[in-house]
Amino acid sequence: MFNSWSTQGITQKEKYPLINDAINSAICPCQVSSDIPGDRFNAQLERAVFGESSVIRYSSLGAQKAIRGRQHLNSEESDSILLYLPITAKFTIQQDKVTTQVDPGSVALVPLCKPLIGVFTSSIEIAQTAVHIRVPSAPLRELQPQVDRLFNQRLSLSTGSGRVFQSLVMSLIDEAAYIEDSCKTNMSSLIIESIGAMCGAEIDRRQQVSSKVLPNHTAQPYILEFIKAHLGNPDLSLDMIANHFSSSRRFIHRAFENTGWTVWSYIREQRLLNCRRELQNRELDHLSISQICFSWGFKDVAHFSRVYKTRFGHAPTKERACQA
Repeated sequence: MFNSWSTQGITQKEKYPLINDAINSAICPCQVSSDIPGDRFNAQLERAVFGESSVIRYSSLGAQKAIRGRQHLNSEESDSILLYLPITAKFTIQQDKVTTQVDPGSVALVPLCKPLIGVFTSSIEIAQTAVHIRVPSAPLRELQPQVDRLFNQRLSLSTGSGRVFQSLVMSLIDEAAYIEDSCKTNMSSLIIESIGAMCGAEIDRRQQVSSKVLPNHTAQPYILEFIKAHLGNPDLSLDMIANHFSSSRRFIHRAFENTGWTVWSYIREQRLLNCRRELQNRELDHLSISQICFSWGFKDVAHFSRVYKTRFGHAPTKERACQA
């Protein structure tokens, strides 16, 4: 089955209800809001259903927030896993007090059995695209019993299995209208198997790091990738990193030897650079300075302003004013 929804050619008052209903129908029950005025808002959603699995492609301007509360959990989708796959847009996902940033070239798995908030962020000038993949949890857990260890984390698609997964998903949504009904159950199995292979490769890689099969300097790229994926989490810490890799604090510290950084100074530098990039982006002028600093893990605006000025020589407000 293939469905498509679009705001093209309908009245301004009909746009938000249409997309809200489309997301509820195609992805999962939730409450959707947008920061784009109705006269400028345009979006398109396509869904291809393959047996128990579905692939949804969404294109829009600006930011849309989907809140899935407890009132939305009594549905058949609650026993499913939702994958967030940005193509040109990006996602910020919050669940169980964990914030995950997902950008193009990465994916995140989120269980639908718990409340969550998903924010889709696009340009306010050019529509950008992302894909959701919804699969039943039981067959995926049967293939990969440890898949829960990867929930609410940014997973890189730079691996071979990651690239195969993304290529498969994009091919399926592009060719959905031409795939015979008799083949769609097999396509669902193929989607689940590709997710299982990608997750299995990621778990194996992490076990190599945690078992110290890899020396510290070789483990460093994996540790840096984990840090970059969790910069938006205000609770990111040395203990959190060490626990993730089942390693000691000393092992993580030693991975930073000869880099010129401590773990904490690297985290702060990456957060500041990301904040600066977004403050310089005119397409993100609709976001306040506090929204930007909180989205990258800073807990206090005054503290953020101080460290920003120390690092770059001027306050965040001046950074934004210089771009006007």
